[in-house]
Amino acid sequence: MKAQKGFSCQEDWGNFARWQAIALNHSSKYIDTGCFHKHEEGGDIDYARDCAVRAVDGSNPCHGLPRPPPPDADMVAVSEHVEDYMKEAIPQEHFSKYRYLLNLPGAKSGSYSRNLNVLWNSGSVVLLWDAPFVEWYFPALSHGRTHLAVVYNTASKTIESVEANPRVAHDLVKNALEIHQTFLCPSCIRKSTMDVLRALHQHFGMDLILNNNTAPGIFKQMNSNKLLHCEDLVEFHMKKERKALQSTDVICGGEV
Repeated sequence: MKAQKGFSCQEDWGNFARWQAIALNHSSKYIDTGCFHKHEEGGDIDYARDCAVRAVDGSNPCHGLPRPPPPDADMVAVSEHVEDYMKEAIPQEHFSKYRYLLNLPGAKSGSYSRNLNVLWNSGSVVLLWDAPFVEWYFPALSHGRTHLAVVYNTASKTIESVEANPRVAHDLVKNALEIHQTFLCPSCIRKSTMDVLRALHQHFGMDLILNNNTAPGIFKQMNSNKLLHCEDLVEFHMKKERKALQSTDVICGGEV
């Protein structure tokens, strides 16, 4: 599939990052990246290469995203010999064998949650490719404490600096595990979901409707198929003010 007219770099930012990540094989002995399968013409590498060329010459700006730089010699070598970088997919249960795990953005400009969310409890140092997306727990992350943010020009040096300081690696692994235990374990996700629902419940005043003293009577009469009496209802006003309805109120058929 070839890039279509109007195709923007925003649609393929993640593939450009993958192209760069594979090129890092040339500059670091600690990095082992590759393609899962051979990409035919018009595949991910071709998309990213085409995107880069058009972004550099200004013919197709990257809407809302930084323009990718011109591909360097290592990237050109990858694009010309993609078949040399074919690798089998690594099963998730083998992730813990690696000292570093790199998460790349999705094929577009978004996240790749199903991969990222399993990295934090792997026992490895988590590397996040710097990209314009966020996950709901990202406010708890901190570069240098829970993970290391990298890009093409910094990845190799970042890993080398950690290799020279095992204590830093130890702390990164420990803090990454805390992210999993706080936000991403099954009970953690349940708690976070409930916290969000409670916040929405409070923000929209649902507690006034569902938790007030008249609710049991309303539900009881609804279930017994009886008519509701106005005296059993309350009316809600701005700022969550509550007023008991009377039979004389207009809504109940009265004239007041």
